Amino acid sequence: KRYKADLATKYRLYFELLHNKMKEYNIQPSYIFNIDKKGFLLRILRRSKRIFSKRQYERGGVVSSLQDGSREWITVLACICLDGTPLSPSLIF
Repeated sequence: KRYKADLATKYRLYFELLHNKMKEYNIQPSYIFNIDKKGFLLRILRRSKRIFSKRQYERGGVVSSLQDGSREWITVLACICLDGTPLSPSLIF
């Protein structure tokens, strides 16, 4: 079903609907943003940490972790407004 989303008519209908709603609700281009994020692995810590759910821990016999806590990540956020105004990049660490 995903291949159907690539049809040019679907794109045209989407943007027609978007522009109509922007006019209907008086939404200015400066109010619409696009954001993207990218994560980077900084390092692997020597000591391995594991994060488990409380339910898993209380049941005992933990087989797998929800998240491996032995890595340190940083996430970069980039954001630009529909009118072309960029926001300063942000970091999550």
